[in-house]
Amino acid sequence: MLVRAIILLMSAATWSLATADDQRAPTPPEPTEAEIRLAEGPFAALAGAALGAPRTFENDIDSTECFPVRASGRVLAWIHRAHRAASRLFVEPCEPYATTAIVSRGATYGGASQWWFEATLAGPASEPQLALRRLDLPGWNWLSNPSFCGERIAFWAFGREDGDAYPELRVRVADVTTGRVLAASSLGRAMIETDNRSCLARPVWNAGCRSVVFDATVHDRGSVRLDVR
Repeated sequence: MLVRAIILLMSAATWSLATADDQRAPTPPEPTEAEIRLAEGPFAALAGAALGAPRTFENDIDSTECFPVRASGRVLAWIHRAHRAASRLFVEPCEPYATTAIVSRGATYGGASQWWFEATLAGPASEPQLALRRLDLPGWNWLSNPSFCGERIAFWAFGREDGDAYPELRVRVADVTTGRVLAASSLGRAMIETDNRSCLARPVWNAGCRSVVFDATVHDRGSVRLDVR
């Protein structure tokens, strides 16, 4: 399927443009600040749970590797990404689609959720459940493509006022535990026509979670950096 991605900036906005040195890839975050690397076996981020063998969830646009979260012999959910901050677990679930379609052998027709959730085990030990609380982040969208560093989440955000033909494209950093916005910048109004979640690159943090770079080359603007106090 041909995916069209057309992004037109409709007006100038205040930009925080990185210098040539800043546009180089930032130092990867320390392991304690990065996302959890999912793998089959015990799931230390969720006491009493384990991850099973991954399965591909695929649809007309993309395919996603998803791991089953298991406890007491039951599959509680499927997840694609996970992050732990302040002893709390945040996950991006995988969702099977209600309709049917032809998929590869062993795959499930579905994909990653648009939303991220805080996940906790609930219910009796004999019949545990994975309780999911959806994160409430301003401007969140299917294309937000977040990245984490400790308790901070960086993501692309969208805003639309009543009567506006095109949304305003923004970059934001928030505290993932409270939802409070820590830094933000506007990139101007944009028209985005795509179903591909990767059309906006995942932000890249520097060590220490003090700044994050958004790759805005798709807008012919180079790299955009947000500094976080």
